[in-house]
Order: sequence, then C-alpha cells, then structure tokens
Amino acid sequence: MSGLLRKAIHMRIGSASRAAVAVAFAGAARRYWLEVFPCARAELRHWRQRAGEIIDPALRKLAFEAQRGKYESIEGAVAFATFVPPASRAIAIRAITAYQVAFDYIDTISEQPGADPVANGHRLNQALLHALEPDGGSHATELGHYDYYAHHSCREDAGYLQDLVDTCRTALQALPSYAAIAESVQRATARIVAYQSLNHGDGHGSFEAFARWARAENRPGAGLRWWETGAAAGSPLPVFALIAAAAKPRTDAREAIALGNAYFPWIASLSSLLDNLIDRHEDAGDGQRNLLDYYASPAEAASRLQTLARRAVGCTSALSDGQHHTMILAAMASFYHGAPGAAEPDARLATQRILDVMVGDFALPSALLLRLRRVLGGVADRAAALRRAVQRALLPSAAQHASLSAGAQRAGAQRALSSPGVERAPSPSIRHTNSGIAAYAPPALLAGSAHATTDVRAVSRIPALGEEASPAAPVPGPVK
Repeated sequence: MSGLLRKAIHMRIGSASRAAVAVAFAGAARRYWLEVFPCARAELRHWRQRAGEIIDPALRKLAFEAQRGKYESIEGAVAFATFVPPASRAIAIRAITAYQVAFDYIDTISEQPGADPVANGHRLNQALLHALEPDGGSHATELGHYDYYAHHSCREDAGYLQDLVDTCRTALQALPSYAAIAESVQRATARIVAYQSLNHGDGHGSFEAFARWARAENRPGAGLRWWETGAAAGSPLPVFALIAAAAKPRTDAREAIALGNAYFPWIASLSSLLDNLIDRHEDAGDGQRNLLDYYASPAEAASRLQTLARRAVGCTSALSDGQHHTMILAAMASFYHGAPGAAEPDARLATQRILDVMVGDFALPSALLLRLRRVLGGVADRAAALRRAVQRALLPSAAQHASLSAGAQRAGAQRALSSPGVERAPSPSIRHTNSGIAAYAPPALLAGSAHATTDVRAVSRIPALGEEASPAAPVPGPVK
C-alpha cells in the first residue's frame, strides 16, 4: 500500500472518529445540563434547608461553609450520573449528592482544632461507611443513632448527618446492581476514613502516622511515592464511579473490581494531587501542609503528575465504558488547568504537562468550553449583582405598599436573622466556577437557565449548585 493511500485512509478514519466523539460529547452535555444538573440542584437545595435547621450555631455555620465552599466538588461528583440509564439516574444523583455533602461536611468539621483529631476524624467518618450499608441499624445505640460527635465539642445537629447517611443508604438500596459493587465501594470508603482520620495530623501536629499508613497501602510494583498513594486513598472518585456502575442493571463484581483498580490509585491520586496543586499557594499563606511539598522541586512534581496522568489515561481506555471515563478524566484535567490557582507558574507547568498527555478528542473542547463558561459566569455574576443592587434600592418604596402586619413579620424575621449566633443561609451572590464536567456545556447553554428549562430561548444563566433560583423548584420526594 502506498504512503499516500495509507495517509488518506488514516485521515478518513480520523474524521469519522472525531465525528463520533463530537456526537458523544454533545450527548453528554445535553444530559448533564438538562437532566443531571437540575436534579442535583434540587437535592442540594434540600440539604441547604436542612443545614439551616441545625441547632448548634457552630455546626450550622460549618455546614453552610461546606456547601458554599465545596459546591464544585458536588457538580463534578454528579457528572458520573450522566452516563447511567435514565431509569436510575435520579436515584444515583440522590446517593452521590448525599455522600458528597456528608464528605464535605465531615471534612470541614475535622479541620477544626480538637484534643484528639485522629479519634474525632475516625468517629465522624464512620458516617461515610454507614451510608453504604443497606442493612443500616446495626450501628444504632440505645438513643437511636450512632454518636458521630463522640469526640467533638459540638453535637446538636438536629439529625443532619444521620439524615445524609439514611438518604444515601436508601438510594443505594434502590440501585439495581448495588450488591455487585458493595464490597468494592466499601473498601474505597474505608480508605477514605483512614485518610481523613490521619491527614489532619495528631494532637501534637505530627503526620508520621499518616505516612506509615500510606506506605502500608502502597501497591507492590506500582512505583508510587507514599504521599501519592495517600492522596489516592482520600479521593471519593472511586466511590462515585462505583455508584454509577451500580445504577446499570448488568454490572457484575468483576467489572466493579476493574473499575476500582482503574480509579485507585491512578485516577484518584491525580485528582487529589491536582486539588493540592491549585490550593498550594493558599495553603502556604495559611501555613498549612500540602502534599506537593513532599516533592523535591516543582519540576519533579510536574513530572510525577504527568506520569500519573499517563497511567490514568491507560486505565480509562481499558474499561468497558472507557469513553465515558475518558470524558470525565479529560474534563477534570481541563478544569484544574483553568482554575484560578493554576495561574501560578509551578502549577501551570504541571497542568500543561498533564494536558499534553491528554490532548485528543475530549481534552481540547473541554478546555475551550470551560474557559468560555468562566467568562460567561463572570458576566452573569456582575449582572446578578447589579440586579440585586436595584432591588435593594427599590425596597423602601415597595415596603410602603405592604400591609402593616406583613411589615411587622418581615421586621421580626430580620431581627431574628441578625441576632448573634444565628447563621444566615449563604447568599445567592456567591461567585462560582463549575467543576470539570461543566466543560460538557454546549455553547448555546453556557449562559444557563435559572429555571432549568429546556427552551434555549428562555436561557439566562445556570446558577451554581445550591444557588437559589426563582421560583424555586420543588424538593423531590423520597426515592421509591
């Protein structure tokens, strides 16, 4: 065969491949923004309301902070539901959202100073294990529920954490293949519990126990540094991938094991270390430890992350649903490359090397759409700020037309909210950038819809998960 003929055949095959990728990419975008995202927003709105019912003001504040500061992790987590059958999609979203909200809440609480951080972290994180046990009940005490706050100074959460556990557990019971992935997902969560218990150091500020544990978790022959294995253990990505697999009727235990082995350690390690990468400058300013500090130099860190990325790409391509996992991996890498913290020279070196590994049919459109998303998100934020300013200016005249009783009620409510110790719900003006899966947004939908409408003519913008829309969508009822 002549060289010219071979080139023509390769070009034709390449064109067909790119067309297939474009179709897959557009389909994922449509499902995420029109089906997954609105459902996840409704779930998170429910948990915002429940956070407001927490009795202890310190815990209430931490619950709001966890939801407000880590909403991007929820946006990325529910992306796995994009690739599950429609019949199980809402149930998978409910399970993933409850698990991620609990994970973020526990992580935020565990970061607070305490007499025994290890015991406190271990006890709190038992909630994540209990959320995966369909039989439930075995951990209840004579008071009715497991005491997750046994080593914490606060405990009056009005059942908030227990509700997260019960919601996740109930949703998982309804997934058709949960039994096939149960062992793998519980193993992944056991690693998270150990990581979360040890990663904040002991009462003396030592991380030796964490290092010993991470070395013990290292797989023989993997060639990973101990902190790379530790980072992988702390990532919830394997849990979400397995929950999504449980939503598919034909998933078996062998597939669950293959999925778990692909995400741990390679994909999970890359995800956690990229998170450390974009936070490194901020952590240094706060005097906090960062896992990338264990590398001898920024160049070594960039090289190691590139190696992890190369192994991650190989793992996703070998999975039965490899294209779906490759999309998520490419979107994740593109998200971190465009994150504000990635503008630092050391971070840019690493993220660029990772993208070099992933340059292909999914990485480039993900990066371009994420950049456009951030630009439009900034414009939307400024427009929303102007709209709120106008509304505040008009409030005095509008109040003159209100009834006396309604005015009194509003004044009473305002006094209650401004009282010391009462936590307000996070403002809908919180600036947001979306997680990697937001790269799937097609240009026509990047501005988003405040009402999750499918009519693109009515599109104005897509708020971040948990940001209030008006009118608010109803909170979905219990999973049947």
